[in-house]
Amino acid sequence: GTECLDWLPGHYQDEEGAAGCKVCSAGKYQDVAGSADCKLCPAGKSSSEQSGAASDCVDCPAGSYSPVDGSECLLCPVGQYGDVAGATACKDCPSNTDKEGATECKLSCPEGQVPVDGICKPCEVGSYAKLGDDSCTKCSKGFYNNIGGASSCSICPVKTYGPEEGMKECKPCDGNDAEGMTECKIVCPAGQIVKDGKCEECPAGQYELEGE
Repeated sequence: GTECLDWLPGHYQDEEGAAGCKVCSAGKYQDVAGSADCKLCPAGKSSSEQSGAASDCVDCPAGSYSPVDGSECLLCPVGQYGDVAGATACKDCPSNTDKEGATECKLSCPEGQVPVDGICKPCEVGSYAKLGDDSCTKCSKGFYNNIGGASSCSICPVKTYGPEEGMKECKPCDGNDAEGMTECKIVCPAGQIVKDGKCEECPAGQYELEGE
């Protein structure tokens, strides 16, 4: 060649007599042409490769961090989280066990309890919660629950029924011959039939046929 050329911003060359230049790596930049090294983004910030200005150093997003000057943004590891941008370290959260890069600490409550304003609270009677649930669920029709902090509901026994969700106890019904019934089965005495939900006498000259 006939002349030495300065390389562009975002590049550097630390070896004499080299034919080309090197690219500034992520977390670094160079805003002066012909430099022998790259400048470092401050901790908490990083840049993309080949950055040519200090303004290219931007805050690491939530869920990541940059621990030292010139570092890339690293995802918060399992067991930690990062809820703000520009962090130099992540915060501990033992319940975050499923993924990297968490942006919040998910409270892990035992069965029968759910997180409310950062603390675990037991479900009310008539409801339940499985492990890891975010909210309590009402007992289905035909089921009940008469204790707080339960992880399941009990089926309504024979001779009872549960017509609504979230029942604390089942209602009595002598005619119900199966568990988990949601309606009261009306059983009329001999000579009467069910009509419009009530027992009525058979008309004169007729009689009740068993099972109808």
